[in-house]
Amino acid sequence: MAEKGNAEAQSSLGWAYRFGEGVEEDLVEALFRYRVATGLEHPLALVRVEPLIQRMSRALLLSSSNCGGVFCPNPYQEYM
Repeated sequence: MAEKGNAEAQSSLGWAYRFGEGVEEDLVEALFRYRVATGLEHPLALVRVEPLIQRMSRALLLSSSNCGGVFCPNPYQEYM
């Protein structure tokens, strides 16, 4: 479902990656999934993304700006 753009599925995957529930903890992947879900206007993802950003190191935030091997602007610059 997540592959088909389901906001709830993307947000759930973000939660799973953030806390390592059923998958290895991966904050960059969690942020990516939350970003997709926020783009689909998922209300929980909108709330969850800020605390995750606050928890992430500068290096992780920089690595999260790499969109599938193609550099994209880092929307988290203000947190660095």
